[in-house]
Parts: sequence; structure tokens; C-alpha cells
Amino acid sequence: MGNNNAFEIVCEIEPPTRPDIRHVRHQIGVLAPVAHAFLIPDNHIGRATVSSIAVAHEVAAMGGRSIACLNSRDRNLLGFHRDLLTAAAYGVDEFLFVHGDKPAAGLRSGDLTVRTMIAEARAMGERPGFTRRTSASRRPCAGCRPGSARPTWSSRRCASTRTRSCAGARSSD
Repeated sequence: MGNNNAFEIVCEIEPPTRPDIRHVRHQIGVLAPVAHAFLIPDNHIGRATVSSIAVAHEVAAMGGRSIACLNSRDRNLLGFHRDLLTAAAYGVDEFLFVHGDKPAAGLRSGDLTVRTMIAEARAMGERPGFTRRTSASRRPCAGCRPGSARPTWSSRRCASTRTRSCAGARSSD
């Protein structure tokens, strides 16, 4: 990738349907050279998978930037608050809220919509203790490779420093 690449590549990770994340780690390792971030779906195709928040945490542990998808289909308000607390505890702070496919088993929960999820996330984010945090254990993000500089207009933040520069990237200025 050149220094003037205007696009960011987001690759979707397939969460496992069994309690084994080796395949997730393999996907991250294979896609890291081309991905700026990883999108982790939530019970995609209406079937149960490992939590998107847990997989997002695994992406961060491997030095990547993650976007955890949360669907309104499978949660009530209490479950959504639990997910936000879990995400905050794991340092996961980027989300994509969606309606969700028709479930393969069970019924759709009617408690939340995408709009209410956005409002609830914003409200919870205003609570004490819900500040964006930088973990000292995070490594340079997968998209920050030597020679890869972000355009100055990019809002992308490094997973390690939460700034536009990263310890793993070399400035081209």
C-alpha cells in the first residue's frame, strides 16, 4: 500500500460456532497484511457464534483494530447494557449496530432497534468510568506497517496510541 491510499480496507472475520478461536487467530494473521481493521459479525446468518466482543478483544490482542457488530435481534436492554460493560472492560470501543438477519432458531427480540442501541450506547458512554482508554498492553495495529502513513484527513486512530500515528508506522514527512 502506498502512502497516498485513500481507502481503508476492513475485512470481516468469521466468528466460530464452537468454543475454539484458533481459526479466528489464523484469519487475523492471514488478513493483517492487507486489512486496516476487522469487522466481527454478531451471530451472523442468524446462528449462534462466539461473542463479537470476545473476538474483537482477540483482534486487539493480536495488534489489530476491531469493529464489533451488535445486532438488535438477539438482545433486550439489559443484555445490551451487559455487552457494553463487557466491551468497556475489554477495551472494545468501535461498534456497528445492525437489525440482524432472521434467526435460525428462536424469535427476534423486540426490545431494541438500531436507533435505541445508538442512544443507549451514547448515554452509557457519558457515565463515569466509560472514557475511551488506551491499554498499555496494545501493540501497533495491523494497519500500521513501516512506510504506511495515513492521509492527514483520515480519522483512523492507531489501536496502540489512539492517535493518527503509531509506534509501528514510519512517518513519510
